[in-house]
Formats: sequence, C-alpha cells, structure tokens
Amino acid sequence: MLGTMYRFRLKLSTVGVYCANNGRKIAEVIPKGAELTTTDADVGDPSADRRKLIAVEWQGRPFAVFLVDLLDRGDQVRQAGG
Repeated sequence: MLGTMYRFRLKLSTVGVYCANNGRKIAEVIPKGAELTTTDADVGDPSADRRKLIAVEWQGRPFAVFLVDLLDRGDQVRQAGG
C-alpha cells in the first residue's frame, strides 16, 4: 500500500540524481518551478535527518534529492492520502 503522496513546487533550482534504467546515476539540475512528488514519510517528519537522500519523481522520471533541498527550496502544493 502506498503512503501519503507529497507534491512540491521548487522555488529555486536544485540538483537531483536521475536513476536511469541501466543503473547509471546522472546529476541533473531540476529547474525552479518544477513539480516533484514523493511518498517518503520523512517529508512529514520534523525530526527526520534532513541530510538523507529521498526518492522523488519529476516528469515521470525517478530522481534522488536531499530532503533539506526539497524542504528549503520547495513549497508543498498538495497532499493526498493513499
């Protein structure tokens, strides 16, 4: 069962690591205004380690970003339970 879906819109660009199908990891700049989604429960946990990488999706592709970057550079725009 999926957890809560969190959606963020970036106020500032940030770097994400794209996790390609062949296993390659490719650093990409995710631009200001991009919408990222995640089901990582640490997004809603104020005691979570903000230095950890979390899985997000941007434009249908899997990325990893630091929790601190998502929280500091993004605004939560919607939350839907799952």
